Amino acid sequence: MFTEHTTFRPRNGQSAEAYWRIREWCEKEGFNFSDVLNAVLVPLAFYLENYCEIKADRSKATVILNAGEIDIYHVLHGRCYPLASTVDRERDTLRLKHIQDRVKHWKSKNKSFKQPYDHILKDDNKS
Repeated sequence: MFTEHTTFRPRNGQSAEAYWRIREWCEKEGFNFSDVLNAVLVPLAFYLENYCEIKADRSKATVILNAGEIDIYHVLHGRCYPLASTVDRERDTLRLKHIQDRVKHWKSKNKSFKQPYDHILKDDNKS
């Protein structure tokens, strides 16, 4: 009841670019995406609850953020570990190259196709 199986997937456009930029930062600095996401969830929840305007007719929410400083820790199973960047950087060179390629891809795509929301695929069988 209190657990939910979820898989985070970046969407198209700016959110995909931002995701890969975060992954790039994590790879360079030795953190993982979960470390960053866990750090921003608390202030994000606060701002969603207190500084968010819902526009249901437009399927939109506007959140005004002013989170200040956020601490990020490299945590696995409730224990704080040294950053991966202090362990073995040579092993992750190909992964970092892949991530940088994704950042470049989405940055280029976002320059040529600006859209404030994700693509919505409509089912042609529905009216």
